[in-house]
Amino acid sequence: MKSDVLSRARLLARSQYHVVARRQLRHINRRQIQSMVASREWEWATDRVLRLVGGRRSFEQLCMIAVLHTDGVLCGESTLALCRVPGFARRGPIRVAIRRGQASRRIAGVRISEVRSLPDHHLMRINGVASVTPTRAIYDLAARHNWDKVRRTLKNTWRRRWTSGGLLHQMGPEWLGRGRPGTVAMRELLAVTDNDYRMPDTNLEDRLASLLEKVGPRPKRQVNLGNDSRWIGRVDLKDPELPLIAEADSETFHFAPIDGDDDAARDKAFGEAGLTVVRFTEHEIWHEPAVCIARWRQARSNCQSERA
Repeated sequence: MKSDVLSRARLLARSQYHVVARRQLRHINRRQIQSMVASREWEWATDRVLRLVGGRRSFEQLCMIAVLHTDGVLCGESTLALCRVPGFARRGPIRVAIRRGQASRRIAGVRISEVRSLPDHHLMRINGVASVTPTRAIYDLAARHNWDKVRRTLKNTWRRRWTSGGLLHQMGPEWLGRGRPGTVAMRELLAVTDNDYRMPDTNLEDRLASLLEKVGPRPKRQVNLGNDSRWIGRVDLKDPELPLIAEADSETFHFAPIDGDDDAARDKAFGEAGLTVVRFTEHEIWHEPAVCIARWRQARSNCQSERA
């Protein structure tokens, strides 16, 4: 066999985590492939995928083998694991999606999902592996997991900048459907996630938001506010029904007198714009949740009374 032919095969395999599909070696006939395997430089990873012997085994390689064997794309939990989103183990079984009507080539350690809708703009390459987008993976996840799991995944994926409010809302009309598993969960998430929504900058804000949800609607996060004439600032949390703001005062960023002066000036500006600010210390948020809940309940009650 010509050395340049083998060199091209090696080069391709090394760009794909040391594996290559049989269909990618169209310039090499069956007898030549048998010779490659007999040389012990190559081995069959599956009956459709060859692997360079000695190449590093990795989760990425497992994903590439699954995609090359099935002619599909990575999806769901495997896509999120490839993106290193917390909560998803980088091991098998590997999840792959194929279009309905496409030949289903089963393989041990791979779960294949046949889907009706898999448009090109739902696809991308992640670390060289053909996959659905992380945004699509979140939607697919909603069909198999509970609401809390999907919400945590959305947060973690967003924080790693793999998705955004705009991307989630853009995909909604294409994916959501009556009776489709996961539709209810995703509709709820979209209802509290604006296009310009921003994830909490810290775990402290995340914790505070979860506490406030116990006595009222889910607050909007990282909202830009001001009056008719000027922008005042961005707040941690804003009640969606009332002119009420919640601020989480981290000990890291609120420890000097000047910080208190700045907060007072900003709170005064919000007050002049008709907004009430309720502040919570880091200690209260982590160690006195009942205090936070009671304070927010009272603040909401006061706002409602003033409106009445």
